[in-house]
Amino acid sequence: MQKVLLRAGALAVALLLTACSSSNTPGSGNVSGSSPAAAATSSAAALCKEVSATSQGWLPHDLRLPKGAFVSHKLASRAGFHRAAFMVPMAISAFRRFVRNQWPSAGYVLGRMAVGGKHFSGSFVKPPARGTFLAEERCGGAASVLYLSYAAGLPSPTSS
Repeated sequence: MQKVLLRAGALAVALLLTACSSSNTPGSGNVSGSSPAAAATSSAAALCKEVSATSQGWLPHDLRLPKGAFVSHKLASRAGFHRAAFMVPMAISAFRRFVRNQWPSAGYVLGRMAVGGKHFSGSFVKPPARGTFLAEERCGGAASVLYLSYAAGLPSPTSS
């Protein structure tokens, strides 16, 4: 039963990742009158377009995420930090290399990082901004979930 659920989850993520990189957008005429699978792909593409990584408003443009990353869940702000969960279309090892190469070149200083199997976490600063992240590999290494917290300034401990 657990294998069936894992396969179903992997198929759903693959469908979403494929939809985000496809050119089929709602209203384009490419999927009208098509099968339910095509309609689901169209809906997934609309979701990815509406809540893309760059459309968050609080996420700075220079804090790059891998191509194809998209917001899977908006999380409530906490203690002055904006938070969201992103789907990242790569394994943890590739995402770790991406962070280590891309974020420092944009001026972010990486703090202490922890690497363990299918997890990667750490912190970063670009004064006065700061943030933390936790990435977990999913779908047999085909994708990762990135939990990102970011504050543009130095939030006070009493912020909510």
